[in-house]
Amino acid sequence: MRSDTTFERLLKLWISVWNLVLENKRHLETVAAALQRIVFETKGYPRFKNWPEICKLGRTHHLLMMTLATVSSTKLDEYCQQLVAAFPQCFSSEEVAGPYPFSVILERARGNGKKEANSDFGADFPVSYGAIPENVPIQGFDKFGNNKANLEGPLLPKEINPDAPQGSTVVWEGAEFIVLENNGSCEELWLAPSECFRVDL
Repeated sequence: MRSDTTFERLLKLWISVWNLVLENKRHLETVAAALQRIVFETKGYPRFKNWPEICKLGRTHHLLMMTLATVSSTKLDEYCQQLVAAFPQCFSSEEVAGPYPFSVILERARGNGKKEANSDFGADFPVSYGAIPENVPIQGFDKFGNNKANLEGPLLPKEINPDAPQGSTVVWEGAEFIVLENNGSCEELWLAPSECFRVDL
């Protein structure tokens, strides 16, 4: 029964590829994504995220990076399947770098704070002191819209508590994030997908 369903899905995907060609919609990316879905339908969708590749996208397409970072790899609906197929390099069949122990990140921030500013409070500011690994997608928010530190990030969404403590988990756009840094003086709050870290405080 399952094989009949799989065959039917593969047939529909194959027909959609030919429709793209016949309707003169020859965008290479679109056809490639449709073909990639056929491969994934046959061999299975990847279960893990390729964080370095996702972060590379963030250099030019920050919103896309956050979208891919929060795609559920265990509950793939039609929309998620299309995203995974369109950006196969951002997913992997094997776990890629992480999750990172949060205590290690804080210790690294503490050390950087002492080196850079002779500060004992570096652990409170792991983003500011460059302690977050490059392959972790992060998002900064202006908590109150005062733009105190010239942050180019958006205003903090209403569903996120501006007083959320560091290390706590918040929900944004239906996905779980960990609070990396809540900077009161600069009025910034920084998040990363919770699956990137193991909170061991």
